[in-house]
Amino acid sequence: MERSGDRDPFFEVSIFEYDQLHADLNESKLAVGWSPEALVEEVMVSPAFWVKDKQQVEIGRPGAGKILSYWKGTPVLSRRVGHEDVWNIGKLNKVNSAEFVYALDSRVMAAFEGGTDDALNLLEVPDPDVPVFGMEQVAVRVRGAQSGKEETLVWAVDHEDVWRRHNINAVQYQTGKSLLLAIALLQQTRYGRQPLNCCAADLPISGQDWENIEQLMTALDICWTDASALALRTAPLGDDFYVPT
Repeated sequence: MERSGDRDPFFEVSIFEYDQLHADLNESKLAVGWSPEALVEEVMVSPAFWVKDKQQVEIGRPGAGKILSYWKGTPVLSRRVGHEDVWNIGKLNKVNSAEFVYALDSRVMAAFEGGTDDALNLLEVPDPDVPVFGMEQVAVRVRGAQSGKEETLVWAVDHEDVWRRHNINAVQYQTGKSLLLAIALLQQTRYGRQPLNCCAADLPISGQDWENIEQLMTALDICWTDASALALRTAPLGDDFYVPT
């Protein structure tokens, strides 16, 4: 958005996460990268939430709305979840719409079709000594509402590679690196000296701050790369009814 200058007055922001984590677990359990309880609440209990035409919108019933996302033309059953990033991004003046589209291994997505208790009994975070496999990908697509020009970046981490190096999965790795970035910003930049009470949307970021953030991300191996080849897009699925909040 900053690089676009004044070419577009407003932007559409979509965050896509596709976690293909899988592992061989006992008792027919299904592997997930983080708290099954929080995951079930986000996907199966909390309503979908997004921003459209600068208005906060949520689905009219419990559970995130089903949607198809396309990764390199391949359809992936996904959910539009009420993620905190959407709340933050939606507060930016230039953002007209924002959404978070979430997908996991197909067997985990199938588990969300049943009851919450059944899903909780199936889902499990693998122990550190259990090998994990698959890719974790988080992509951000920004599109100019007027020009239609879009840019997509992705942070992709291989579960097995991270497990072999650190005995954690890629979701844990990305979360930990993000926290380390926040700590580094407080320790090594002007932010630690200012009496601020901010979220990601209203943190004051100047040109030098962007340089500092990019340098710290590089040092922490937070690697965002061009993802235009993913051709990310979404398509409706089912007859969900939406109501404004």
